[in-house]
Amino acid sequence: MRRPGLSVAVGAGLLCAACSGQPSQSHSASGPPATAMPAPVSTPTRQPNFWPVDLHTSGAFTTSISTTDPQGGGHDSACSGNQSGGTGNYSLVLWWVRAPEHNSLTVEVASYQGPGSYSQGVTATNVAPLTVQRWTTTGADPTAFTVAAGEESGTMDVTMTDPVHPDRAKLTIKGSWSCVTGEKSQL
Repeated sequence: MRRPGLSVAVGAGLLCAACSGQPSQSHSASGPPATAMPAPVSTPTRQPNFWPVDLHTSGAFTTSISTTDPQGGGHDSACSGNQSGGTGNYSLVLWWVRAPEHNSLTVEVASYQGPGSYSQGVTATNVAPLTVQRWTTTGADPTAFTVAAGEESGTMDVTMTDPVHPDRAKLTIKGSWSCVTGEKSQL
């Protein structure tokens, strides 16, 4: 015995399924059901201000630094890089993390003459703003800073003194650095 309301309900259900945009589920034996193509995944790119470094600290604290911090506590790492040639100055600012805070390491080379090694006229300063710690080079602190060909990498071996408490342990930062000229908001 047929029920008149049942055929209307089944017909309405099939119509709704057809209009829903959803593929119908077929259970035929002709082959496996079709699968939707996955959405393409974008290839990750290097973040701005995320530069590889291989720096190690000793003295006041010990840590290793492998990259600059792309967030930089709201600040950007920057370098004058290959735009330094005619200016007579080289500037490098590296923001890095020593938990729980961001640090900035600034190295300035006065009388910059292009790629090479510098030990005179080099000023380095490391600032940890949250803990109000600051170290800077003095005339008595040894400094060595090299800029490689291309002017976007080099090495450093700088020792800095806490100017407020010069009797405290010095901070030495040693190793290799890199940067990208123009990838900055300001020096």
